[in-house]
Formats: sequence, C-alpha cells, structure tokens
Amino acid sequence: MRNKKPAVFIFASILLVTAAAIISTRIWSRKNESLVNLNKTFSTDAVDREISLGSIALQEKAQKITKFFTENPNEKVLDISDGPLDKVIKVEYGKTHYYAIYKHRLGKGTDGTVQLAQDIDSKEPLAVKVQPYSKAEDVQDLQHEIRQLSAVNDFRGSFDDQNHKINYLFCKFAKGVSVEKLYLSNSIYKANEILEIILSSFYALKNIHDHNAIHNDVHEGNLVYDPINKKSRWVDLAFSVSLEPKVKSMKVNLPGNKKPLCCKAPESNTERGYATDIYQLGFMSLRMLLILSEQDKDLKRKYIDSREESLKAILEKYGHASIVSNSNSGFDKDSESLLVVPPKIIALLFRMMDPDKEKRPTLMNSISEFEENFKRIQRGPKT
Repeated sequence: MRNKKPAVFIFASILLVTAAAIISTRIWSRKNESLVNLNKTFSTDAVDREISLGSIALQEKAQKITKFFTENPNEKVLDISDGPLDKVIKVEYGKTHYYAIYKHRLGKGTDGTVQLAQDIDSKEPLAVKVQPYSKAEDVQDLQHEIRQLSAVNDFRGSFDDQNHKINYLFCKFAKGVSVEKLYLSNSIYKANEILEIILSSFYALKNIHDHNAIHNDVHEGNLVYDPINKKSRWVDLAFSVSLEPKVKSMKVNLPGNKKPLCCKAPESNTERGYATDIYQLGFMSLRMLLILSEQDKDLKRKYIDSREESLKAILEKYGHASIVSNSNSGFDKDSESLLVVPPKIIALLFRMMDPDKEKRPTLMNSISEFEENFKRIQRGPKT
C-alpha cells in the first residue's frame, strides 16, 4: 500500500497539470487572439484541423480571417497597405492560396473595380478585378481575360462567388502609377524624363508581343510606370488578342458605319494586329510629350480631355519635326537644364502613326531607333 500511494499521487498530479495546461492554453488563446501572429494563426495545420478540408470550399477559413481583422482593426494584416481589409478569399491555383483584399481601389472600369490584394503566405502583392456578371457573355469575357493574363504569366487565380454573381480575378500587381494619373499631377517633366517613360512603354509592349499577343487597348490609363525602377507595365488585358505564330493581324467585324475614334488606327474597324498597337503607341507617346511638358494648367486640361485638341496641338508643336532627317542637335541652346526632344524621335513617332500599316516600323526597329537617338542626348551636346 505504501508503494501505491506515490504512484496514484503522481498519476493524479499529471492529470491535473495536463487539464490545467489545456484550460490555461484556451484562456490565453482567447485573451490574446488579437495579438497572435497572422502566419502562425491562419497558415498552420491546426486551423485546418479545426475546419474540415471538405468545408473549406465554402470559404469558412477565409471568413474566419476576415472576421478576425474586422474585429481587430488595429491589427495589421500585411505590410503593403494601411487601408482597411475588405475580405480574404480562398483560391485554388496550383495550390490553395488565401488572398487578402483591401478596400483600397487601384482603378475603376465600366464593368467593375480593381482593388489591392496580397497573398497571405508568399506576401506577393496582387491586383484583383472585382467584376459582377449577369449573362453568359460576361462569363466568356472573363474566361478570355484569364487566357490572356495566363499567356503573359500574369494570372494568379480567380474565385467565382456564384451566390452574389461576382468574379474575383487575381493578377500580378503593377507597381507604380498610371500615366493618366501623371497627367493630373501638377508636375512638369523634362523631355528626357518623358522619353524614359516612353521607352519603357515600348519594352512593356514588346513583352506582350513576344507572347504572340496584341494589347488592343493601348492608352495612358492602361500604362503603369514605376519611377523608381524606370519600368512600365501594360495592364487590363480584357481586349487583348492572341495571334498564331507568324500571323501579324486578325480580322474584326465592326459595324461599317462606325468610324474609328480620333487617332485610332485607320484599319481598326476591319483589322487588328501588331501594327495597330504600334499606331496607338505612337500617338500616346506624342500625347505624353505634349501633356507632361505643358506648364499652362488650362491647356493641359484641354489636351487631357480632348484627343482632338491634343492632336491639333501635336501637329502644331511637332509637325515640322515629323519630316526631319539629319538633325543631330537634340539640345535647346537657350536652356542648359531642359532637354528638348530630338527631331528624329519625333519623326519616328509620326512614322508609327502612318495611315498605311505596312509602312509603320516594327516594334523592335522602333526601340532600336528610339534608343540610338535617346542615347545621343544623354551623352550631351558636341563641343
């Protein structure tokens, strides 16, 4: 009997200690829920055991994360946004991802909004297109955009909320600011700074063309420029079209009485291809030179609001340079700090807008010619 008491006592002590540990752990967990590290709380197997894998399809785990940060607004989700969290969505793309969506809007279109998002585990910043749908054509458009984003390796998964008929389309985040927003700033850019943006837009379009696709919606609102890395990225591939290798264009069937918009490629109603993108890029580049260097705020606003007015101003300001062939100046003798645009670059941009698509330079030839003349002004004037 004397030997059994210690054994019983030890066994009872173990049970009490274990029970106390479980209770204290639960109490600690509840009291400190708002301070628990995100990765440890929501990216471990423990939570997956709490919520069966079979029911995760209903987004319970994502809803739990959203609820946590809604109830604890001071708890930072990730490090890319100070704005409030909208929701967290589970996406199956290669593997299971949990994407945090912020209420911060990156842009707004006719068919939805684009918001800031981020992969909780990898920390990769993302953009998400939140798009309601009501008919089969909407779904087909979404599937088309997914194919085009996948073609250039920008697609990061999607989630179809069938209850609310909303699709969440996740893609690679384009760091920077749209040229359209640069227009609205009060900054005045020097010519060499504008030329850097234009050249980066050429390379960004080359990335799309290299994947046998055309952007088909080239304008300032779809070009995002990163001033730190001096790189651009074309966004919104909703109208992008893939072409077969060695095929330069495709036929389109638009109403015969529908005239192309001002400064749209003349062939736009019947045909779209690489040359169509080049035409739009040439005009957009001339508009950038005009608007970003304009010091008169009223004129600047007029050019932003009207493509027709900006075209008139472009022809008036740069038209004489469109036929220049042998000028090597590139410098304004009256200004030591403000570089003027080399006439040969102006001539190139006008050739990109040639009404005859066969006479427009290829994108690679345009890049080579642009760089050659841009480097000339970067080296400085001859002494």
